[in-house]
Amino acid sequence: MDRETLLITIYCMVDDFCVQPKVAAQLRRPGRKPKLSDVAILSLALLQEFTGIVDEDDYWHYVCSTLGSYFPGTLVDRSQYSRRKKNLNPLINTFRLQQVAYLPTIPGHHIIDCVGTSVATVTKFFASQSFPNAGVGFCASKQLHYAGYKTAAIVSFTGVLEDFVVGSAEPHDTPYGEALLAVQEPGIYLGDKGFIMKPEEQQLLTAKRKNMKATTPDYVRWLLKQFRSMAETVNGHLTELFSYNKPGGKSERGVFSRLNYKLAAHTTGQVILQKLGLPITRLDWLTGVV
Repeated sequence: MDRETLLITIYCMVDDFCVQPKVAAQLRRPGRKPKLSDVAILSLALLQEFTGIVDEDDYWHYVCSTLGSYFPGTLVDRSQYSRRKKNLNPLINTFRLQQVAYLPTIPGHHIIDCVGTSVATVTKFFASQSFPNAGVGFCASKQLHYAGYKTAAIVSFTGVLEDFVVGSAEPHDTPYGEALLAVQEPGIYLGDKGFIMKPEEQQLLTAKRKNMKATTPDYVRWLLKQFRSMAETVNGHLTELFSYNKPGGKSERGVFSRLNYKLAAHTTGQVILQKLGLPITRLDWLTGVV
């Protein structure tokens, strides 16, 4: 898929979303009509995640020089784009949730996992006041500390990101797992050892640690072996294709906005792949088109 087709496809999906009465009412505001429509802002914000361009100055230069013909006489300056993108951020997760409904899932079967987001080096973080709710976390897979946030996500066995919560990187994974599971429907939830909870909270299935008296049941071992890797695949897409681990942003509001757009772009890409009859996990086929 070339870049023009990708932009047009995203634009059509966003336009269908924005004409819904409840969404249109949220977008309605007093004053004159904006030069660049909300549909265009949301579409370009989603397209940005497929380009791999993290810096918004660089991305807006790319838009003006390459995609300007698609928005004749309506492109605004970069600062206005960034400001309106942040203001529209509350709608983007609603858009993502609607797209999830089009994707294949296995009801009652889910995986829970965490992915970290770094906003500054640990040294600079302690001298900064830009990220008041961030913290210093530890990435076990890379054996390193990072300053920023942690996203706990519910993923389907098919690789669809169903729900998530973002918070400080400092706490253990368990509180985020408890917060997510508290609002989920009953079912099977697979997690790694970082999510081991109290005995009464057996909705989440994990492998037992070696120093625990209880052993891991054979059926849990089989489920973990067969499906646990799907969460790692989704995390890999987010970090390697959408720069979720290093999103940029100079403020907490800016970082949260970028994370929401990245998650929405991940789901949007899966819907596009499904419409094309392609595997929804091959997002790398879309992120290299621009």
